Amino acid sequence: MTTVRHWSGHEARTLRRALRMSIRGFADHLGVAARTVSKWEERGAATTPLPDTQAILDVALHRADDSAKRRFKSFLDEHPDDEMDDMNRRTVLGILGPLAASPLAGRLEEVRRGLDGMLGAEPADRDADDWEQTVADYAREVGCLPATEVLPNIVADFADIQSDIARARDTVRKRLVHNAAQLAALTAISLINADERHAAQRWWRTAAHAAVTTGDHALVALVRGRHAVMSLYNGPLERVIELADHAVSAGRSAPSVGVISGLAARAQALSQLGRRDEAAKALQEVLDLFSLLPASAGSCSDSQWNWGEQRLHHVTSHVHAHAGRLKEAGQAQDAALAVYPRGNFQGRSQIELHRAAALIRGDIGAGADHLLSTLERLEPWQRADGIVMRSVVLTLDMVPPGQRDQANVRLAREAITSGRDR
Repeated sequence: MTTVRHWSGHEARTLRRALRMSIRGFADHLGVAARTVSKWEERGAATTPLPDTQAILDVALHRADDSAKRRFKSFLDEHPDDEMDDMNRRTVLGILGPLAASPLAGRLEEVRRGLDGMLGAEPADRDADDWEQTVADYAREVGCLPATEVLPNIVADFADIQSDIARARDTVRKRLVHNAAQLAALTAISLINADERHAAQRWWRTAAHAAVTTGDHALVALVRGRHAVMSLYNGPLERVIELADHAVSAGRSAPSVGVISGLAARAQALSQLGRRDEAAKALQEVLDLFSLLPASAGSCSDSQWNWGEQRLHHVTSHVHAHAGRLKEAGQAQDAALAVYPRGNFQGRSQIELHRAAALIRGDIGAGADHLLSTLERLEPWQRADGIVMRSVVLTLDMVPPGQRDQANVRLAREAITSGRDR
């Protein structure tokens, strides 16, 4: 029987890997905070969980199924101390540390290419179930935790899922590739959060490739729809519309998260282009389809795969704010903030930036002040988030060129620079 005499961050991380859980999933499993698990893994053998937590880890290991216990023992036998964990962490964090200065490469790129190479090729259904849960957990972590915490774990899990895909056959293999497609899309979103837009594009291609391989039209639409939405912050708007149309076509216009994501991206892109009538028509399509979505689309409101009420209000706010319909925009903003999860700093910040954009149309100083106060309420890592920073840039771009020397506008632009330097 496998036992642990003394738990450290290294053994805790090894157990999480053996259970094939994400940081958040493992934290929920143990009944501790996700930040606590992150700190264990960051410090490795140098940290010791509290006695009560040691007992919780003992119970978690005892209750693990036999296959998880075998993996745990195998991982410990391969790496009896955290030397390998430290090496892997240094490899990934060496890439992630200077995120603002250089694109991700090395290990991350190696894993991406490895998955691409596998897609042409014997775990059981239970393994596929485990991966589905892991991906669902990551879908809740991405955008809520710092990208520098999420990405190293996704990288490690990609190595594992590649191995499973290589050994799987038939239905199980198809399910694993389905999971890998979602994991690749979540990696792309994390890279956008890290303001690594070029690296993200490569992962979007991999996610689309994997999705097409499964033959699942809804999955293809999901990947392309989320790609379209995320491209609102880092790509030409004409390209966003093209991606959005691909998502709708791939999903055969059926009520699904992928199709409505495409329609939402299209409405927002048209509004930013100033094509107000077309944007209003596209928004109506979103409203019409929303009422037809399956109940599952609105579940788990903090998931990247959710398309609930808060997203509907978000899109409505965006379109009305860019059209100058301040009353309608304000109503949508209030409704969105009432239902957005408290931990969704990206969405809540974007709604406040929509409000700033609306204010800028009538009072540039007031709009810039609201933008600055929004940033001041965020933690430093949240202010440096790629989605937040790009949203700030888009908001400030609404200031007429001749008015950009105003003091508050300059302060807002300086906030962007300081955020990227962190």
